[in-house]
Amino acid sequence: MATHECDECEGTGICKDRFHDTSGPFEVLSAMVSDAASVGCPTCDGGSAHPGECPHCRGTGRRYS
Repeated sequence: MATHECDECEGTGICKDRFHDTSGPFEVLSAMVSDAASVGCPTCDGGSAHPGECPHCRGTGRRYS
């Protein structure tokens, strides 16, 4: 089987779900509330500022085709 760069994490192995986006003021507030309520990312279960492994490639950055 051949491998290629994971499209979901762009080869980083880190979850890229929108849950981890803290680029705007609303996103920062949302992240603070999520962290206070211990709500994790629906994709990787990581915190808002601490994304977990990409679930699509299991953190390797590579996917099989």
